[in-house]
Amino acid sequence: MRTLFVATAGLETAPLADGAVLYNLNTGKFVMLNRPAEMLWAELSQPSSEDHLVQELRQTYPQVEPGTARQAVVSTLNELQRLELVHAKTTAGDGERPALATPIQKAERTQRSDYAPPLISVLDEEDLLKVFQMTAAEISVASCWWGACTAGCP
Repeated sequence: MRTLFVATAGLETAPLADGAVLYNLNTGKFVMLNRPAEMLWAELSQPSSEDHLVQELRQTYPQVEPGTARQAVVSTLNELQRLELVHAKTTAGDGERPALATPIQKAERTQRSDYAPPLISVLDEEDLLKVFQMTAAEISVASCWWGACTAGCP
């Protein structure tokens, strides 16, 4: 029996230069991921084992020691599950992703030297507006996301 992790369906993702912002319609939370957390998030578009995620983290950031990578993956998975962004499923081993990425995927993956531990932050309204540097008109529309709109939204 193996545990696989997969992203919750129906989440919206906005890529950023240094990571991504996720929006969970079910919880109404915006969550910011730094680049290493976003890289792990991208792998979770398909069911992935903890071992697969550790391997992918180390392929992207080769300077990260195996124990450090495993600890980063475990804590990231725990936080993503707590925020209802990822769920775990147990399988008999069928349907798991291969342990190694295909050669095409390896060629596309860029090794990076700017590793920082994966960081996941829940954003409040002010943080979200800062992230996207919204204009006054955009702020008006965004207020509907937070339930502050009393006049009806466009």
